[in-house]
Amino acid sequence: PPRRRPPAPATTKTVASTPSHPPTPASAAPKKPAAPEWRFINPVRSQIEGPKDRLRDWEYIVVHHSGTSGGNAKIFDYYHAEERGMENGMAYHFVIGNGTDSGDGQIEVGNRWRRQIQGGHLASETLNEIAIGICLVGNYDQHPLSPALKAKLCHFINAARKAYNIPATQLYGHRDFKSTECPGRNLYPVVQAYKRGDAATLAQ
Repeated sequence: PPRRRPPAPATTKTVASTPSHPPTPASAAPKKPAAPEWRFINPVRSQIEGPKDRLRDWEYIVVHHSGTSGGNAKIFDYYHAEERGMENGMAYHFVIGNGTDSGDGQIEVGNRWRRQIQGGHLASETLNEIAIGICLVGNYDQHPLSPALKAKLCHFINAARKAYNIPATQLYGHRDFKSTECPGRNLYPVVQAYKRGDAATLAQ
């Protein structure tokens, strides 16, 4: 059947995004684990394809940033479950670390991906049912991506697309669906460059 198209990108003026996670000082560790032990993708493809016999009908990949200086999947899961009351915990399917609370470029697999359930990263429940959510730790409105992190993101997207045959045209930033700066003025152009196959920009 033909793929469903996402709603037209918002045309209203964007506003600075509010961080979706609390600040993460070194002492701010979760009080209790809110999900099973997190696993890391190494290599990436093996764990993306882990639930291949029961994959949902994923159609889109949506990139976010945390808007915070640090964090990891466990911290975000605790915050989303305990502070925001999200029944299934962390809103995203994957988190890519920036070297603060997980490895630089380390990809963490969320419980939603392992269970193959809908995300909670978009305002539309319909889109959450078919959109894979990736969150890069950091505030990419204020800071650029390192070349290593950019390469890791592209590696991840390549593997995710191949695992479920998602075309590059179905890659989006959060701001394509909402009036927000997320995933930040320095990360969004990377998403756009990947989408149009701009290898020169991705190599910078």
